[in-house]
Amino acid sequence: MAAVDSKTKTRSLAATACGIRAKQRPGVSIITEALVQKVLFNETTATGVKVVTGGGAHTIEAKKEVILSCGALNTLNILELSGIGNKEILDRYRISVVVVVDNSNIGENLQDHLMTGISFEEATKLYYEHNAGPLTIGSVQSTAFMSCLDENGARDEKHIKDLMDRFLSDTDDRDQAIRDIFEQPDSPTWAQFMFICQANLHETGTTFVVQKLLPGNSISLGVVQGIPFSRGSVHISSANVEYKSTVNPRYFSHALDLEIMARNLLDVEKLHKVEPLSQFLKPNGRRNHSGAFLTNLESAQKYLCDTATTTYHPYGTADMLPRAEGGVVDEKPRVHGTTKLRVCDASILPLITVGNIISTVYTVAERAAEIIKAEA
Repeated sequence: MAAVDSKTKTRSLAATACGIRAKQRPGVSIITEALVQKVLFNETTATGVKVVTGGGAHTIEAKKEVILSCGALNTLNILELSGIGNKEILDRYRISVVVVVDNSNIGENLQDHLMTGISFEEATKLYYEHNAGPLTIGSVQSTAFMSCLDENGARDEKHIKDLMDRFLSDTDDRDQAIRDIFEQPDSPTWAQFMFICQANLHETGTTFVVQKLLPGNSISLGVVQGIPFSRGSVHISSANVEYKSTVNPRYFSHALDLEIMARNLLDVEKLHKVEPLSQFLKPNGRRNHSGAFLTNLESAQKYLCDTATTTYHPYGTADMLPRAEGGVVDEKPRVHGTTKLRVCDASILPLITVGNIISTVYTVAERAAEIIKAEA
């Protein structure tokens, strides 16, 4: 669930893996506590950025180009505040006398992974009483990418096709792309994980993961969505950069997402009864939520609506596609309709990956760096 340095066995971040070394290069300056207000333009050519730092506004001129790398939520904020976006939205907040680029694709196609799970009462108390046993490992120690199974727990290609036919009567190119992926043999539609920290992570009637550990000894089995059919949006809510954007993820707005994830969750209900896992769980023991005792598809769907939460994997919103097909950047990745302005983060990817997005985002950064250096 996280990047780990193979040598030090510690968590690896972009800052520690790349940022510290980059900072040591001649000519590199990293300015912190600086809030970017907007990109500056000479007509449609990016010339720099306006930032607030040290208590005042400053202009930083670009010698070559401007590269935005603020994530799928904040990059869109800067683009729209700079006069690039849906003209109707820009005019609503009086962003610019002259709209730099009128592109209604900006801020759309927001995707994310939902997750939920069930905490089962633990039976052995080996860790709690003796600090021993397999639960001493802690945290997320087991993850599997799983196919969508039928009612008998089997992968049936006809079952997948029938499911897609029932919910995808009228598909666009993106829906068809997801369908093509899901119908491939052994293609995963979700990820399953085990959290064995002896903690019930729930509060009654609320989301799967909360900010405090609750009493009791539990083992949690979780499910993470694969590629969602539901797509949302993010747009500015004010001309003031300090105002938070309006994020509408539209989770479960496509009925097939709820259907697939509910079937995935029913597999968790079956799994906890299987050896050797079942020997660590108390038969008919307590669970985290009154609705966590799943009996059928409907009960799983209700539990999802009550408890599913974000994995904080926002994706899309400035897609790398032709503009006529919903794109915001080209393959370089330059913002359509501008010069000397690029975007390099998770916002440019049109279709979210199954699983954690971190490796894909790093790959995008590496490829973008190669392109930029080749053009320098």
